[in-house]
Amino acid sequence: MKEEKIKEELKKSGELTRVGNDFLITRVVTRHFISDFFQGIRNLFGLRLRSYERVIKMGYEELINEMRLLYSDEVEWYRISINPMVNGSIMLNLYGALKK
Repeated sequence: MKEEKIKEELKKSGELTRVGNDFLITRVVTRHFISDFFQGIRNLFGLRLRSYERVIKMGYEELINEMRLLYSDEVEWYRISINPMVNGSIMLNLYGALKK
């Protein structure tokens, strides 16, 4: 029941696309304004941008959890692509195929 509700919410929002055995889950995440200021300073010195890494990791984990919840053991393979967007936003795409 919970899986069906989540599938419907994802379909309505346009975040889940399924054609045949192929699927795509999309998520757009943004940086936090205040941490963005400090990351700019860290970037000047060539240090790791931990808040950005956390944003990507959090989005990645959400996508993996949704995929497991929706398709459990049906997934044959999957990939994740990370695409930069304007003003510090990133788009995460999880795509793959289900077992036939």
